Amino acid sequence: MNFENKKLLVLVASQTNLPLIKAAKEVGCYVITCDNNKDNIGHKYADENIFIDVYNYYSIIEEIKEKNIDAVTSFVSSHGLYSGAFISEALGLKGYEVSNLNTLTNKGEFRNFLRNNSMPFPQYQHVRSIEQIDWEKIEFPVIIKPTDSGGSKGVKIIRTKEELISSFEETKGYSDSGEIIIETFLENGKIINGDCLVSNKTVVASIVGEYIFNKELNNVLPIATLFPVDESSNNAMEQLSNIVQLLNIPNGIFNFEAIIKNDTTYLIEINPRPSGNYIWQLLGYNYDIDILNVLVNLYLNDEYNLPTLKRNSNKYAYQIFYTDTYKKYPGIKLTEDVEGIIKQIIEFKNPNEFMNPYNNLYDRVALSLIEMKNREDELNYLNNINQFKL
Repeated sequence: MNFENKKLLVLVASQTNLPLIKAAKEVGCYVITCDNNKDNIGHKYADENIFIDVYNYYSIIEEIKEKNIDAVTSFVSSHGLYSGAFISEALGLKGYEVSNLNTLTNKGEFRNFLRNNSMPFPQYQHVRSIEQIDWEKIEFPVIIKPTDSGGSKGVKIIRTKEELISSFEETKGYSDSGEIIIETFLENGKIINGDCLVSNKTVVASIVGEYIFNKELNNVLPIATLFPVDESSNNAMEQLSNIVQLLNIPNGIFNFEAIIKNDTTYLIEINPRPSGNYIWQLLGYNYDIDILNVLVNLYLNDEYNLPTLKRNSNKYAYQIFYTDTYKKYPGIKLTEDVEGIIKQIIEFKNPNEFMNPYNNLYDRVALSLIEMKNREDELNYLNNINQFKL
């Protein structure tokens, strides 16, 4: 297809959105980037820049209404999600419906959706104040989260009433709506997550793995995910396929997290965007496809026929470089055998910049994408996982 007459609006020109911007340019798209940070790296690769805060969607619509935009995406960025949906609805373009997006992104609304559609969910309540908590329904341990925040900010495992009271305001502070969700913590369950590729209301490809934690650091924020898990051991994909239909999920990639306990699969969240840990790239590796080219076509080409999708037999992982102390970034030093299984490293810090202790996703120092072609490669990775702690 000739993309030279196609215009793609990318909300947030960040480092994590740069791969899509470049891919769209490579096939000839006219790319417009939009956010209020002129220093964001993606702007210099675009044909046109709009410097408006992505939350100011009325101003963005006014700016682009005569530009004949063909599609809008925020790709990996959570900041452009609502604007993307609002703009797409206003201009009659494909994308998420605003109401359905709210169902997915608000943790309380998502729990209500699961309950109303007879899907498994942990016991929960979403509240704005300590006074609203129904203590008779609390069974410790619980996990508390802001209803509308990402990156694991404010997420805590709580084991006593006193601990919940003392942590309440801190977690609430990360919520734009001032609301938190308190839910039963499914202790000792297997936590899985992954990215799913959607075409015409069908999940056509997926990569699903199990979290790896450094439990000395915390057991809420993973340091890696190892792919794939045996999907026959759970019904996550069945539930997700149902949700794709119910919520009219558009072409593209979404990310999810679930917990499997006592043979029951609990969907914890669905993010209406690819994972910020580049799982979308691992999905491309796993199916031997140019995933970015596939996405550009799904966004812009109504006549697109997907390539044959068949998984290879390799294992994959994303592995975060992190630290538990505040210090300068020394750069990455790995042994040759570990370097040999790494497909890509994405750095979020420059040498000698200060690193923060790894308390949420924004504290990542770097990220590695790993491909393991045999058991020896897998053991090599797992036995040397300490090399990624800086």
